[in-house]
Amino acid sequence: MARRKTRAITALGIICLLLCLASGGVFVCRRLGYREAAEVYEYIREEALPTETDSNKLSAVDADQLLAINPDYVFWLEIPGTDISYPVVQTNNNSDYLRTSFTRERRVGGCIFVDAVCPADLSGRNTVIYGHRMYDGTMFSGLRWFLDSDYAADHTELRIYLEEGIRMYRFFSVRQTDPWDNYAQTTFESDTAYAEWLKDQLTRSLYDSGSVSLNEANAVTLVTCAGDGSERLAVTWIPADVQ
Repeated sequence: MARRKTRAITALGIICLLLCLASGGVFVCRRLGYREAAEVYEYIREEALPTETDSNKLSAVDADQLLAINPDYVFWLEIPGTDISYPVVQTNNNSDYLRTSFTRERRVGGCIFVDAVCPADLSGRNTVIYGHRMYDGTMFSGLRWFLDSDYAADHTELRIYLEEGIRMYRFFSVRQTDPWDNYAQTTFESDTAYAEWLKDQLTRSLYDSGSVSLNEANAVTLVTCAGDGSERLAVTWIPADVQ
């Protein structure tokens, strides 16, 4: 009996050790994946962005170089003063780039992408852009800081670099909600319906951004996971030249 008990304990110990090694291996692989993804994007920045440090440094984004890397490239997105500065893609669905990087490799971080139903030229009423909340702070992880009103007040600007020039946006609202809420609504029956949607985003924002809702201001909404992953964090912006 004692020998059987000893063997059972030994077997249990081996199983526990294997589980620990497996979980540790997953952790190490994930960390390596994060590092590799960060290195890929650093390479892309070096290849496609100019070296100047002035405020218009991205006005000369090398779109041809980015399109050569990935023909699904549509524009570059940046929130000045943050780590969010990435190429953005679009395809005919919202699943391909969940686990495919900008260099079209299988990566856990995927790529930042525009909702398939939105015009890539930002002419839609609400252009929705998705990105993962990575545990190493990359991709759209930094959006979580907009839950803090002081942080948002210091980072009110969003820049999107199209081939024809820079589009400037200002912070409008931030919401943490369920995946089926109307933050990702892209079509509206009328200007009045769109104005009501904008008003609703402000009303349900976690705090008052000081913005006003105007029906002529086409919005951009950045979306990532929140909480335990079952919720969504949506940060909405409107053109900076709209008063």
